[in-house]
Order: sequence, then C-alpha cells, then structure tokens
Amino acid sequence: MNERDNQTRRDLIKGFGATAGALSLGLDPLFSAPAPETPNTFPQLNERARGWLRFLFEKATTRDDWTS
Repeated sequence: MNERDNQTRRDLIKGFGATAGALSLGLDPLFSAPAPETPNTFPQLNERARGWLRFLFEKATTRDDWTS
C-alpha cells in the first residue's frame, strides 16, 4: 500500500495548515501585508468619570475595621 493511501483526515488538515502557514510567512503578498491602522473608536472617560473611579478605588482599598 502507498503511504499516501494511509493518510487520515487529520494528516490532510495538518498539511493544509502547513501550507497556509507557509503562505503567511511571505510567499503570498496578500497574506503578508500589514493590517491597516484603525482609529480608536472606544469612548473616552471625561474628568468627572475619572474622579469617580479614583474615589471608588480609594474607598474600596482603604483599610478599615468592621468588627464593631
């Protein structure tokens, strides 16, 4: 029997993965081009929100005693 006849599906998928990996290493310019920069679309915190976060952090990390 031929070695090729004994291939499993896993071997086939691993072969495709190796081929795709080789393409991403620069053999194909489509896959090796750097991604375009995207603008920061996340909302920014204003001064008031940062103040509240600072206050809550200090309140949460202040050592206190609740035994009484």
